[in-house]
Amino acid sequence: MAQGFYSSCRHMANFSLTKPRYRRARHVIEATVVSSWVAVLVAASVTGKGEVLNDAVRDWLGLSMAILIASAGIPEGNLGGAESPPTRRFRVAWASALFMGTTVGLFYPWLSREAKDFTCSYWYHQDIPMWGEEKRRFNLGVFWADCCMGVFVAAVAITCVLRAHPPSSFTRCAVRFICSIWLECIVWMLVAGQSLCGDPLHEEMLFVRSVGRSLAMFLNGTNLVWVSMLILRRMKALDMALKTSMSPRRRLRSSSNWMWPLLVGFGLMNLTQFAAVMSATFALQHNSYAAYQLPGAILHTVTDVCLIPLTVLLWYHFKKPLHLLQTEAEAAGAIPSSEAKWALQNLKHERNMIVLTMALSTLDITVRCALGFFPHLQKALPGFMVYICAWDTRNCTDAATIAALCGFVTAKAGNKAHSMQKYDQVLDAAPHPASVNPEWAAKVEELAGRGFRLENLLDFTESLLDGSIMPSFNPEKSTTNDVVRQAIIPQSRDKPPLTGGKAMATVWSGGEPVWPERMVTHSWANLFLHLVAAVTADALEVSNYFEDMVRELSTLEGLRQVRQKLGIADRLGLCYWVCAFSVNQHAGICAGFGQPPPRGSPDRIEWDRKRKDSDGREHPTCSCREPKYFSDSPVECEMNKFDDMIEFLSSEVSGFKQLVAVDREYAVFTRAWCVAELHRAHEMRVTQKVCLHMNRVLDVDADDLSVYKKLATLTVTACQASRPQDKEEILNRIPDKQVFDEQLQEVIFGSRGLLRRQFEGFGVLEAAARTAFRVTRAQPAALTGRSR
Repeated sequence: MAQGFYSSCRHMANFSLTKPRYRRARHVIEATVVSSWVAVLVAASVTGKGEVLNDAVRDWLGLSMAILIASAGIPEGNLGGAESPPTRRFRVAWASALFMGTTVGLFYPWLSREAKDFTCSYWYHQDIPMWGEEKRRFNLGVFWADCCMGVFVAAVAITCVLRAHPPSSFTRCAVRFICSIWLECIVWMLVAGQSLCGDPLHEEMLFVRSVGRSLAMFLNGTNLVWVSMLILRRMKALDMALKTSMSPRRRLRSSSNWMWPLLVGFGLMNLTQFAAVMSATFALQHNSYAAYQLPGAILHTVTDVCLIPLTVLLWYHFKKPLHLLQTEAEAAGAIPSSEAKWALQNLKHERNMIVLTMALSTLDITVRCALGFFPHLQKALPGFMVYICAWDTRNCTDAATIAALCGFVTAKAGNKAHSMQKYDQVLDAAPHPASVNPEWAAKVEELAGRGFRLENLLDFTESLLDGSIMPSFNPEKSTTNDVVRQAIIPQSRDKPPLTGGKAMATVWSGGEPVWPERMVTHSWANLFLHLVAAVTADALEVSNYFEDMVRELSTLEGLRQVRQKLGIADRLGLCYWVCAFSVNQHAGICAGFGQPPPRGSPDRIEWDRKRKDSDGREHPTCSCREPKYFSDSPVECEMNKFDDMIEFLSSEVSGFKQLVAVDREYAVFTRAWCVAELHRAHEMRVTQKVCLHMNRVLDVDADDLSVYKKLATLTVTACQASRPQDKEEILNRIPDKQVFDEQLQEVIFGSRGLLRRQFEGFGVLEAAARTAFRVTRAQPAALTGRSR
């Protein structure tokens, strides 16, 4: 029954927040409110019948302003979209308006035409038994307390408005919420300022007091709903990230389920208070505060009964993921322990901020309950000051905590970065041959000059698609290894009477050096069309994912359209370096497949896979007479200088970048030479861009965690190479392999890592929760509580 009740509340809230017909109804309400302004103002100015009508009109004006703010500010539906921040000019103008509004509220007693001195004895709670000097000090104290609140919230709001952030609907909603709190604070400053000046029955004072009081009170209720909604979305993100580890009973105890009826209850409370405010004038005329305060006190009590257990539930909700992360972070020798520590730190931060916000809201509501049931406490100075302090403190805390949760006023969290100094010392201990051998350096420079224009790659791909150079090419099956063996090697062989061969890039350039602007790191096991799609997506700068580009390039017509886009963008001349085209395959692998490893070994399986195409047929070999150079001829060999070439190009080519084309199996991170290239580019601080097949990297919504396990436990000693001699050469150049492995994790997951995610604002909670699930699922000992 309880589960059904919560589901009904959740569906009701979702219905009211997302349905298009509700959206249309909301627009009708907004138009009706604006129309009523005109009507009531005309009626009040024409009739002028009595103070009761004028007070009711002013109360309605204040209430309707709050309704419009709530309607425009609180979004409907899911906040998972990507709403970009305004332009810098607009943000500066917005922040300037906040600053000017704060200044007006702060100096209003001096700016008001009725202000003469601070000797007024009026306060909007007229029956507080204080007059003279004591009353003046009390009014000044309340005014300056409201001013302190307003200035603090204004500083937070201006900071949030000025800060740029990645596209996020949630973050934009949070900024609007903080500005709503700022408006409430400024209105209270104006109301408090009125107590220090002029005749309390003056028209200007009556207008500011009545409209301001009504607006501020209902803004407070709106902000309470708003902050509850923000917290609800955060807890829902946590639930979604941890959903596979939650039992149905735990789902029932989930704080996000409890938030839905609470959110609906806040809305009902505001509607009830609306009726109370519209009858407040009658209560004031009869000196009966109970008629106004008692309904609010009862509703505040109901809210308090919900808030107290909810705050405890929020704290408890973080208990399990934090415990699992703590176990993982303390596990000795765990490679992903730094990621666990990062997630632990962020989840603790989120828990503390959320619970603090709800706890202070509970305290504020509790104070209102006490003052509502015991009105005489509010008429005494200590009781009323507690009321003012609780109100102001909650507003300040709500603004500060939501800003902190968005990352506006706290340092951005990131994965724990490993020290580069220790790694640099390891590299320094193994000097590269380029620094001591001129012939090696000359070969590195020769290799670096074998770039090619993107237009050449598209021409080659078009020849593959029309079957003119590789009849067996299948865009959905043919790998880069297939294309190298059956297209690149035959097309780059010298024409008779010459008997050798060249690099494909050399054929395209006519032997002239072409300095590349991008070096592509990729796996030959990847589909060739995926490699072309990654390069094309990088050139167009449209996305970090090339799934859509693959579909376009798979047909001749789509390829021509992509070529047209590149021509319009003037990107056809962009130069790339790809080992399949830029290394002379005739000086290495064209004549065969190397010595076969022992039967039944993993290396034999890998060797057998590489000598066959995607249809299982053995690749043809080349009979050219080009001299072959491998690791036994290190200076002449072209397959052992990739990391040195990165260092050369980064110093010689302005704006040089590394493009990492990640295959669907993430095999690029398991290839020995690819790992060496990634490390050297990272060390040289070369700009690295990763291009993935689709937006699913390390997505724990999928139960398959094989990718994460593979990368989190990656070690250079387990990397693969086409020839065992190549792997041995790479390992010999790494004196401290443990430090190298730690740095490899930094290259992949670190703050500058290839697979980093810039989780800002409300994305941090989901990222940390997903990390908790990923780490603990990948390490069963943490889940079961067993020690390692």
